[in-house]
Amino acid sequence: MRPLSKFLQHVPKVVNGPSSYPTGGFVVDVGELTVIEKATGRYIGDGDYAIRIITPAQDDTLKPNQLRVKVLTKLSVSYTINEAGTATVDVVVGEEVANGTDLSSEQFEIEAYGY
Repeated sequence: MRPLSKFLQHVPKVVNGPSSYPTGGFVVDVGELTVIEKATGRYIGDGDYAIRIITPAQDDTLKPNQLRVKVLTKLSVSYTINEAGTATVDVVVGEEVANGTDLSSEQFEIEAYGY
């Protein structure tokens, strides 16, 4: 039987970007977890950004309870609603934002799962 401490926990976080964005993304510590198994996230500001969350399984330079947030420019967003009322959202992303970009006024919502 799996120990109770090994069941996945959900940790939501809202973080601001760095004042000087580093190429490859900025690191977020999730101190509430020892190990991150999965993570998702989204940009919650008004700018033209999208994000990619990189977990320790994808980047061995990260500690087990860290994530890397890679910020990309958002080129376009299109919405389609079919006859049944189901909406589809397509987001086309571009390149990573430039090294040194000030993202300190931008917020990102992170959802980490682990134990």
